[in-house]
Amino acid sequence: MGTISEEFGGNGALAFADYARQNQLNISQLIVAEPTLCGPIYAHKGVMGLSFRVHGRAAHSSTPEQGQNAITAAARIALAIEHEHQRLQAIPATTALGPAVVSTTMIEGGVGHNVIPDSCLISVNRRLTAFEEVDATADHLEASPVPPARCR
Repeated sequence: MGTISEEFGGNGALAFADYARQNQLNISQLIVAEPTLCGPIYAHKGVMGLSFRVHGRAAHSSTPEQGQNAITAAARIALAIEHEHQRLQAIPATTALGPAVVSTTMIEGGVGHNVIPDSCLISVNRRLTAFEEVDATADHLEASPVPPARCR
């Protein structure tokens, strides 16, 4: 039995291959636990994660106009990420990997129901295709236009 563990560093596949070699195991069957129509694949999209910290100004929820809501501003980033995903899907794929994808995967913020949040963290997952460079892709996402972040 083996596991790939690609969600947390991908070391599971390498460890299993080493184990099989060291123990001279002859693998005659394979369970493919990915959406590949039950066939092994020769390539996989890369992955990178980004986090954006959004700063606002706290206020009491009875007077939200006195603050700047960091969660509302982060929501604008999430919408910009969705727009970027749609843009990526419109680009014809040049390899069997298909188009690149990007999505907002987590959002954290706020301290209570009666406080306009002054801080919010938004996490983004970007799947890279062949020939994309991590630094250039990160720079592009960080420089992408976002609707005005000043929110109430």
